[in-house]
Amino acid sequence: MEKTVKYLYEFVFPDGIKRDFTVELDAVTLALKIPPRAAADYPDWTKLDFHKCPVCPLDTESHPHCPAAQASSVILDFFKDRISYEDVDVKITGEARGYFKKAKLQEAVGSLLGLLMASSGCPVLEKLKPMAILHLPFAKSSETVYRVVSMYLMSQYFVMRRCGKPDWTLKNLSKIYAAVRAVNKAFSRRIMSVIEKDAGANALVILDCFALAATMSIDNEQIKKLEGLFESYLREVVSG
Repeated sequence: MEKTVKYLYEFVFPDGIKRDFTVELDAVTLALKIPPRAAADYPDWTKLDFHKCPVCPLDTESHPHCPAAQASSVILDFFKDRISYEDVDVKITGEARGYFKKAKLQEAVGSLLGLLMASSGCPVLEKLKPMAILHLPFAKSSETVYRVVSMYLMSQYFVMRRCGKPDWTLKNLSKIYAAVRAVNKAFSRRIMSVIEKDAGANALVILDCFALAATMSIDNEQIKKLEGLFESYLREVVSG
């Protein structure tokens, strides 16, 4: 079994500038692997108490820096002087497949940022980390909802296997995504204070929209729309 899972993001801008980012994850835990770096080398905006998320359970004594900020500091530093709506060619290569899209920069950065933040060690966003094993760049909101619900139900299966009390009704999934939205909002304030232009901040807006879409979908008709996909499992169910 491979020791790591890797995704390569390649950005090519119309002005000829190119930049690659490799995301390397532990194959078992999906924890982000980043090169060792002295705490003093991280910018001040990565400190935990700088626009700290209201739902963050970490303390500055044991975690002087925000894990999500540390994980994303390199890419946000590169994109800080870029405009969110500029065009970019982006290619994402994983071990099994690749993706290519002519996209707006905010969409491409949002995809990369979501992967980094979920695998960074953030105790709130780590609930989304299992999806990194099947990373889907440029996902539509409907695809995100399908993947999120599938991931959550699988997590509850393992909870049941360990004699815990599973949440088959998705009650707690809404709470998870409410916390994710709180992180996205606070993180936007964190990076808005340091970036020169808006690509990074608008990428967070995209992630927050997906978080909102997932939360709303749990409570509205989108879940019901998915029910028809499983008719082969349901036709033998006796109602009443």
